[in-house]
Amino acid sequence: MRIVGDIAHPEIKITIFKNDGLFSVKCESGLIEQIFKFRDNEHLQSEQDVKKIFDTAFIKKIEENLKNLHQERELAYIRHFKLADEGFPELI
Repeated sequence: MRIVGDIAHPEIKITIFKNDGLFSVKCESGLIEQIFKFRDNEHLQSEQDVKKIFDTAFIKKIEENLKNLHQERELAYIRHFKLADEGFPELI
């Protein structure tokens, strides 16, 4: 798999990969990432073709998804770890 390009964005790192007839686009925000995969065909043959799919409307949805995933990750962490941290340890 090799990097063939990226899509500029102020908050999300968007990287385009190519591997044996498949384009993968990884969208990263902090510790969260989302990957989209596309087979190359008559419509998708180049990095520029992939970039057309990632228009403003699609990127806005990706931003929302990543924000929601950040929140869900934090809530899961709180449920499983911070609940055990109630109060201060007893000092003798």
